[in-house]
Amino acid sequence: MPRLSIPRLIGSDYLAFSVVLYPLVLWAICIILGILDVGRAGGSLELSSITVSLGYIALVITVICLPLLGWRFYKLHSILKDGVEVPGKIKAISFTRDRGIVAYTYKYQGKTYQTRATLHKTSLTRRLQPEARTVLIVSKSDPRRAFIRDLYTTPSSG
Repeated sequence: MPRLSIPRLIGSDYLAFSVVLYPLVLWAICIILGILDVGRAGGSLELSSITVSLGYIALVITVICLPLLGWRFYKLHSILKDGVEVPGKIKAISFTRDRGIVAYTYKYQGKTYQTRATLHKTSLTRRLQPEARTVLIVSKSDPRRAFIRDLYTTPSSG
């Protein structure tokens, strides 16, 4: 059984990528400003009000984003835990800058479904092509929920 991969989730899934990127960028800016403040103050730990404010903003954004990442992981993990592998077909894929949308269709228990996902543009997601066959993980309890196995799980060994 494949396992959900956090690096693949963050790399492929646009929401997961965003909720990791935003806090990291804010904290990096805050650290750089803090270093500059300490340099200007001759080595004392006097931080400007802008640096302190940005630190609070970074903290709030982190507190919001980490649960969103956990929710996204939990959502995909629950599909994987409850799911079954089925063949699917990429119907369409398009990217605008670093964000993309992929639509795919599949059959489960005699019924055809179509769903889509918002992706982050990476070497892995750029390999997806319209009309290509793929393997999906489909939730048995809610077959409308499915994801492309190879974008979110560790590669199978063997």
